[in-house]
Amino acid sequence: MAKFTHAKKGIKQPLEVRLGAGTYKWCGCGKTKKVPWCDGTCKGGKPVRFQLKKKADVAICTCGSTGTPPFCDGSHVSCKPKAGKKAGKKAGKKKSKKRRG
Repeated sequence: MAKFTHAKKGIKQPLEVRLGAGTYKWCGCGKTKKVPWCDGTCKGGKPVRFQLKKKADVAICTCGSTGTPPFCDGSHVSCKPKAGKKAGKKAGKKKSKKRRG
């Protein structure tokens, strides 16, 4: 499935939104600059089209790892966002407690 290359770093939440009745295009290639909606950036990709017959509250995938596109299935829990140098240092080290005495 799509891994969004232009998503905000570290995003791990679906887009919870109320959509009106209509047809929508979720990006299937991951190159969109308007995550999660297809903006035609890839020129010829195949967006996932879906239709709502009436207004509905939905959770749209923004990480690109869902197995049920375009809807979030909780796969973002296992997404590994690219960590910067600072984040990598913090995550990899544990402080050791020194005893005084």
